[in-house]
Amino acid sequence: VAGWVARPGLTHYATSKFGLRGFSEGLFKEVQDQGVQVTVVYPFFSRTPILNAPRFGAWAAAYQGLPDSWLTDPAQVMAFTLQGIQQNQLHVFPDTAGRIIQRFKRFTPGLLDWISTSLARRQEGVAKPDVVQPHAGAPSSPTRHDD
Repeated sequence: VAGWVARPGLTHYATSKFGLRGFSEGLFKEVQDQGVQVTVVYPFFSRTPILNAPRFGAWAAAYQGLPDSWLTDPAQVMAFTLQGIQQNQLHVFPDTAGRIIQRFKRFTPGLLDWISTSLARRQEGVAKPDVVQPHAGAPSSPTRHDD
C-alpha cells in the first residue's frame, strides 16, 4: 500500500508507487473507451522473501517478526488480482489491512498520517519530547522537556 501511504525511510519506494498509481488512474480513463483494462494491486505485506532482503537495510530489520496475521499469502494476492481483472476493477486490495488503509487515506488522511507517524516512532523507539509552553514572564519560545 506504499502507493497510498509514504513511510519514513521509504520515500524512494513510495514515490515510485504513488507515480504508478497516478499513471494507472490516468491510463484507466484514457483507454477505457478502447476496451483496454487497467488494474492496480495494493497488497499490505505479502509473505515473500523481499521482507528479508538486505537492500532494505534497517527498514527490513524493523519488520522482522511481523505478526502472521499481517502477511498475505501470494496465492491470495493472485486470486484477488485475477478477480479484479475479470471485474475490470482499477484498484484491488487483496487483504483487509490494505482496504482499511486505503479508506482511511481517502476519507481521513490526517488521521492516517498521525497513526502512521505514531507507529513509526514507537517502532523505532523514538519518543518525541514533550513541548512545554512557557509561563508568564518566561522567554516566548517553547522549551523541550525530556523526562
